[in-house]
Order: sequence, then structure tokens, then C-alpha cells
Amino acid sequence: MTGNLLISLIAGGSTTIVLIIMGVPFAVALGLIVAILDLIPLAGATIAAILIGTVAFIHSIVAGIVVVVFFIVYQQIENHFLQPVVYGRTVQLSPLVVLISVADRRRARRHSRRARGDSGRRRDPGSDRRLAQTPA
Repeated sequence: MTGNLLISLIAGGSTTIVLIIMGVPFAVALGLIVAILDLIPLAGATIAAILIGTVAFIHSIVAGIVVVVFFIVYQQIENHFLQPVVYGRTVQLSPLVVLISVADRRRARRHSRRARGDSGRRRDPGSDRRLAQTPA
């Protein structure tokens, strides 16, 4: 939990700095919103990026573009550098082990879908009927 809080504080603080530089009003409050939403797994950072990007675009188009680019770059840095380092220190594992375990979890999830026969693609609704009608 401490790792999540630290990463959320970094996200909120860096967003606040970018918003202040771009002159977006209520930068500190918006940064706090980012920090809180970043605690939500998987979707929190995306929701924050959409919300803050919209506010920045309302302020000015240049600020909106800069904020959206900032969120894209920040997410890459967070996912590939901050999370392995912070989680590695809080769990006291090597950042490389954390990165490999995250990558292996993604691979295992894909493998389990294939084993179930779920390719992630939409199936043709008529395919079940055709299979049921074929003689055995």
C-alpha cells in the first residue's frame, strides 16, 4: 500500500507542476484529484488523464495538448520505471524481478485465455448454430 501511495503522490505532484507551468487554474486541486484517482487500479490514471486533459483543453488548446502528452509520457515512465523501483523497495525485491513478474503475469493471462478457447475476439453469433447442426 505504501508503494501505491508514493506513486500516487508523485503522479499528483508532477501533474500539479505541469498545470502550474501551463497556467491552468486550480492546478493544486486538480493535482490532488489525480493523486486520489491514481489509487484506483487500472482505470484511475486514465480517468484522471481524461478529466484533467478536458480541463486543460477548456483553458487553452496548447495547455490541453501539453497535458495529454505529459500524461502519455508519465504513464510510460510510471509503468516501466517507477512501479518496478518503488514496488521493489517496498517489497524488498529487485526491480528486475518485479518487472519480470508483471510481464509474466500478462503472458500467463494471455495463455489462460487461449487455453479456455477465448481469443479475445468477437465470435460469429451463427457459429454456435452451425456447430450444433453438423452431424456427429
